[in-house]
This record gives sequence, C-alpha cells and structure tokens, in this order.
Amino acid sequence: MQKSQVKPVPYEPEYRHSRCNTSANSAILNLMKERKHLILLGMKHSGKSTVGRELASQTGRLFFDTDDEIRALTGKTARHIWDEGGQALFAQKETEACAHILEAYSNDARTENGLVIATGGGIADNPEALQLLGSRGTLIYLDVSFSTLFSRILHSAERDGRLPGFLQGGDPKELFTKLSARRSQIYVTIADIRISAEGKTPSEISHTIMELVLHEQ
Repeated sequence: MQKSQVKPVPYEPEYRHSRCNTSANSAILNLMKERKHLILLGMKHSGKSTVGRELASQTGRLFFDTDDEIRALTGKTARHIWDEGGQALFAQKETEACAHILEAYSNDARTENGLVIATGGGIADNPEALQLLGSRGTLIYLDVSFSTLFSRILHSAERDGRLPGFLQGGDPKELFTKLSARRSQIYVTIADIRISAEGKTPSEISHTIMELVLHEQ
C-alpha cells in the first residue's frame, strides 16, 4: 500500500496546535491542495461520524459516512453484510462505497472545497479502500484510548443485545486488545495527521482539524 506523501504530524499536542512550525504547516497545506477531501480514520466508537458532521457543518462541506453509503447502495447494514459474507464481502462493499462517494459528487459545485468522509473502524483491514481514499484526501486519525473505546463498545453491545462480530468467539477484551493494537498501528502509519480525541468534544476536535488543515487555505 502506498504511503502518504508527507510524514504524519508529530503527536505532541502543543506541536500539533502550533502555527509557528513552518515546515510542518507547509507540508500540510501542500497536501491539502493536492488532496482536498478530509477523511476521518479511527477505531470503532472513536467518534468519526459525530466529529465528521460537526466538521462538515463548520466548513460548509458535504458529509458522508461510508457505513451509511454501504447501506444506501446495498439496502443492508454493514453488520448484516459482515454476518453474511465476512471480511471479504464487507471489504468489497466498503471499497465500492468509497469509490461511489468520490466519483458521484466529483462534479457537484458543493464539493469544490472537498468532502468530509467518516470511515468505518475496520477500514484499516481494507488496503484498497485506504489507498483510494488516501489518493484523494487527507487522512486524519482520531486517536482514543483503549479503555474509552472498549467501554463504548460494551455500552453499545448492551443496547443492541450483541457484541460486534469481530469480538465474538472468544474473550471480548482479549480480542479487542489484539485488534486495537494491530489496527491502531496501521492508522498511525498511514495517517497524514494524528489527533488525540481523548476527552475532547466534537467541536474541539473539529476546531483542531480546521486549525491544522484549513486555517490558511
């Protein structure tokens, strides 16, 4: 899988919020000129969709969620497709949904400044979709702690009456520990920008993204 053309912004919060690091800021601005869409990456329940809607609202962009697009194209939820055909079928439908979002609105006047796209937590295991999105947009990783993510997953499972498929067939915490470690490393490697979303509101995260990639456009 082809890596991003610029290195991820260092993770120290004070560095990421600073506008005085000329080389880092120039790299981000050059990247945005080439790839105008804002692509949110992260683990399940890291807040990508909520932040994405806030970011789209604040920037006047159209917002898309890849899981919602999968449902619109297939008439089935992401979970249903996973249960039906596992990772292989889901990756196929996910890639098709990403391609549709990028192509269907390419000539829409409302997308002149780019889209905001929230991806599913499992896109880390779909290199084709990641490469497609990375070629057209800036990849932004929302980093949330393991404990927060696992707590949100358990709360969601209690509401839905079942755990997600990838946490079934063994001890859920052990399975998520391994999954989180592997996928998080992929996100750290592939992302153009890494933002700590721990303990922050969607508005605060959105503001950080705008400061980093939109302020000087």
